[in-house]
Amino acid sequence: RGDPKCQGAKFEFITQGKLALKSLVSQDKKKPKNKLFPEESSGVYVDVKYKLPAFVRMSNGARKLIEIPFPERNPSNSSVCLILPDLSHNELDKKNPDVDKGAREWADILRDKFGITGHDVSKIVTLNQLKREVRDQKTKREFVQAYDILLVDRSIFGSIVYHLGREVQIGGRLPIPFKITARNVPEQLKKSYRLTQMDLRSGVGNLKIRIGNLTQGNTQLSANFVAVTDAIFAYTPFGHKNIKTAQIVTDQNAIQLPLY
Repeated sequence: RGDPKCQGAKFEFITQGKLALKSLVSQDKKKPKNKLFPEESSGVYVDVKYKLPAFVRMSNGARKLIEIPFPERNPSNSSVCLILPDLSHNELDKKNPDVDKGAREWADILRDKFGITGHDVSKIVTLNQLKREVRDQKTKREFVQAYDILLVDRSIFGSIVYHLGREVQIGGRLPIPFKITARNVPEQLKKSYRLTQMDLRSGVGNLKIRIGNLTQGNTQLSANFVAVTDAIFAYTPFGHKNIKTAQIVTDQNAIQLPLY
């Protein structure tokens, strides 16, 4: 990281990225807006292509969670789903027709212990409930797409990722691990709004990291972009020389602005 060539490449990356973002936000402001039917603001991403695909040990983690200074998400505009371990491992309870009994018990615990209510969390699901209710590819896709943030207790993280399969391996949808037995559950919940993901899975040759949306404006997007760039230059497999191209893109690659 002290390599002058790396620092020079990173400086160029940031400089060109900020120019691209300024141009993008400026274009968006000039677009005629339909006041009667306002369209949803487009997401903004850094899209990076490698010369050689990633080849990393899975024990180092399949992705890097990046904390950004200006999150687009907050409790008033985002839905959070907590996936928690079963409170009972009794075989009768596992087959109980009242499938969300465990989730209701968890809701009582979280309210009494931390003051966490339906205002903070949209949905609570237990491992057993998820396996019973979300079984085929269609319901898995619907479940994953129903929430902005999926938080999974560390003790069952592997089981959940395995059960949901490829639905959480695409588009930065991998759940965020947290620890339900810790004292700082509310703080973990707040931090989840500030996280974006960098895919480090073996075989990945193209990255797309969300930095925000166009309503946030140039200053906030630029600050988020710098935080994401720090991670890209720190964690790109084989170092910065493996970056082939990079661009700023919007949803469905509707706009693509090369930067590197």
